[in-house]
Amino acid sequence: MKIGDIEAGRWSRLERAVSQRPTVAAVGKTPRALQAAADPKLIALHNLSLEGQKPTQIEMEAAIDDFDVVDANYILRCRLVMDCIARLQIDAENGRQQATGFLIAPGLLMTNHHVLPNLETAIGGLAQFGYWHDVAGGDHPTATFAMEPERFFVNDQELDFAVVAVSPTATNGVLLSERGYLKLSPGTGKTHKGKFVTIIQHPDGDYMQIALRENKVETASQDEYVIRYKADTAHGSSGAPVFNDSFQIAALHSGGRIKRDPTGKLYLLKTGEYVASVDDRSESEVVWEINVGIRISRICALLPGLAAGKPGGWQQVITSAMEGGDVLSAAVAGKGTTATPISMGKESKVVEGSNDKKRAFGSPISDGEGGLILPLGLKVSLVGLEIESPVPEKISVPAETPVDSTEAFTFQIPVIYDNLPGRKGFDRTFLGLTGGELVPMPKLTADGEAVAAPLLGGEGNELRYHKFSAWMHAERRLALFTAANIDWRERPEEIDGQKVNRKALNGFDPNKDIREQWVTDSRIAPKHQLPDVFFNKDYYKPGSQAGAFDKGHIVRRDDVCWGDSFDDIQMANGDTFHVTNCSPQIGEFNQAIKGKDNWGDLEELVEKQTGPKEDNEKIVIFAGPIFGAKDRWFNGQDDDGMIRVQIPRAYWKIVVNRQAGSGVGAYGFILEQDIVPFTEDEFKITPNWKGKLKRISEIQDIMRGWVDLSDLIAVDKFDDAIAHHV
Repeated sequence: MKIGDIEAGRWSRLERAVSQRPTVAAVGKTPRALQAAADPKLIALHNLSLEGQKPTQIEMEAAIDDFDVVDANYILRCRLVMDCIARLQIDAENGRQQATGFLIAPGLLMTNHHVLPNLETAIGGLAQFGYWHDVAGGDHPTATFAMEPERFFVNDQELDFAVVAVSPTATNGVLLSERGYLKLSPGTGKTHKGKFVTIIQHPDGDYMQIALRENKVETASQDEYVIRYKADTAHGSSGAPVFNDSFQIAALHSGGRIKRDPTGKLYLLKTGEYVASVDDRSESEVVWEINVGIRISRICALLPGLAAGKPGGWQQVITSAMEGGDVLSAAVAGKGTTATPISMGKESKVVEGSNDKKRAFGSPISDGEGGLILPLGLKVSLVGLEIESPVPEKISVPAETPVDSTEAFTFQIPVIYDNLPGRKGFDRTFLGLTGGELVPMPKLTADGEAVAAPLLGGEGNELRYHKFSAWMHAERRLALFTAANIDWRERPEEIDGQKVNRKALNGFDPNKDIREQWVTDSRIAPKHQLPDVFFNKDYYKPGSQAGAFDKGHIVRRDDVCWGDSFDDIQMANGDTFHVTNCSPQIGEFNQAIKGKDNWGDLEELVEKQTGPKEDNEKIVIFAGPIFGAKDRWFNGQDDDGMIRVQIPRAYWKIVVNRQAGSGVGAYGFILEQDIVPFTEDEFKITPNWKGKLKRISEIQDIMRGWVDLSDLIAVDKFDDAIAHHV
C-alpha cells in the first residue's frame, strides 16, 4: 500500500498500546504454572509443542538463550505456511491497492483494519495465493479467490484487524479447502524481547518475500497489545503474519515507524535521501526503523465475540480453528504423531524412539504427569521442496467430475492496470464528426435499466474501461451490450522498444504455454458476473462436455490494442480480460479457424473492410448477446458451486463508420449458434454457424425492449449494402 493510504497518526497511538479490552487467561491453572507464566522463557518453551511437534534440542536451547541457528525443518514449516498467505488486491478510493492476508480458518482470511476499513471496501477484493517465483525464477502457478464480505465480515480499528470470507473456489477451479489455514493460538508468550520473528509478506503487492529472522523483538510487554520488532529486512507489509521460530503466529503485522533525520521532520529513503513527505511513496521505498504487530492472543480474545452476532455459524468455525487442525498440526497428524504439550513444573521428559532422556531447561519444569513428547517425522523432496503433507498443493478434482483438459496449462492473470474507476470508457466523439456531433449508440430503456447491473458506488451502470464500455445484465450475468472505439492506423510490431504481441502485452513469458485467467470487475457485485471458473469448469456430471465454451471476447482484444505507447496499448489489452467482456461461445463460433461465417470471421471481415486505409479510418462497434426467453439452460459452476445458466443462442454486432459526405453509416449483423439439447444435463453443440447482415430494426425487435437502437436505425445502411453486394 502507499504510505499515505495508512491512517495518519496510527503509529503514534501505538507508541503506548494499552487497551481496556479483555485479555486471554494466563497459561495453565496450577499455582506453579501461574508463577511460571511470569517467565517468558518458560512460556516460550511451553509453546514449542502446542501444535503437536516435538521440540528439537536447538529450539529448546534457543528458548533459553539467544541461539542464532534453526533446524532444517524450519524450511519445511515455512513452505507449509506459504500456501495460506495471499497477495490482496483491494479497490480503494484512489485506485487499486495491494496488501497481504492469510487464512485463519476454513473460508476466512485475516488482514488489517486499515486495509479493509469497512465491508464495502472488501467488495470486489481478490486474494491471490501462490504469487511467488518458482525454483527457476519464473512464475509459480497462482489461484485467485474473491472476497465475499456479504457472507462474513468483521473488523476492529484498535487492534487493526479485519476478517473476511473468501470464495470456496478460485477463478481457475482450485478449491480453497485444499490450502488449509494457520491457527490463531490464544495462548500468550509466543515470543519475547530479544527473540527473532519471521514475516512472510507481499510488500507493495510484489512477489512473496520472506524476512528471515533478522527482525529482533524490541518490546513484548504483556501489558500492551502490540509487539515491536526491528525492521532491518522487513519493511512494512500490511496484513502479513509474524511468526516465531516454530511458525506459530505471534502477531499480525500492522505498520511501522520510518527512520527520520535528527530533527524528526524528514524521512529517510533507501536511496539515502531525506524527504519532507512520504505520502505518495510505496512501503518498499523507505527505511523502516521499527515495526509493530498486533498480538494474536489479544485478537483471539475479541474475534469469537464479534463473530457471535453473525449468521452462518462462523463463531464455531473460528473457535474450532483456534483449537487445531491447521496446516502444521495436520502435517503432524498425517505422520501419525501425537504429543502432550510441555507444561509448567519441575521437569519434562523427551522420548526419542525407545530411549528415555531427561533434560533440564534452566528453571526445573515438568508436566507433573509424565507427559511424553514423541518424535516428529517429515519427508521432503529437494526438487521444488514438495512436502509430504495432508494438504495437497496440486488441484484435486473430485472423482465424480470429469478432469478438465485446461488443468494441463498454467493460468495467469494478464497485466491489468490499477485505478479501474479512473477509466474514461467509450468516447462518443471518437469519429470526429462535423460540429462535434456524437456517434449514435444504443440506449437502455426503462425496462433495460431495471435489468442492468448497478455499479456498487451508485453511479449508474456503465462499466468504463480503456477505449470501451460495457453494460451488464444482472440476472443473466453477461453484457447487455458493449461499445468500443477502434483505430485502424498502422500498428507496428514494436513500440517503445517492446514487442506488441499478445504474450508481451499480457506480461507472459514468451517461452511458456500460459493461458489467460480472466478477472471479475470489483465495481459491480460478483453475483452479476460469470467468473473465470465457469469457462474452465463448464461441466455438470460424468460424461458431460467439459470445456464446451471458449472465453469469447465481446470487445475483441485486437480491436482496442492501438495507441501511441506500449502502456496505452497494454492497458486496453488487460481491460478486455474482465469477465464482463466475456460470453460463452463454442470454438466453432468464436474462432475463425474453427468454423465458417462465424463470429471470428465477422471480426476479420470488419477489419478487412474498414481498415487500415489511407485516411486511417476509425470505427465504432457495438455488440452483445441476444437474450432469448427460451434460451437453453446449461449446468455449470461458479465460485460458490453448481449453477444453471441460460446460454445465448445468438449475438449481434453493429459497425459504425464515417460516410463520405453523409455523416455516419451503421451495419448490423446477427450470428446464430445451434445448441441442440440432448437433455437439460448435456448439450450436443453443432457447428453450423451462419453470419447474416440484418436490418438494425430487426436487432432491436429481438432485444426484448431493453435496448433502444433508434439512433442507429436512422443511419442503417442495410439497403445500400445489399444493393452493392457488400
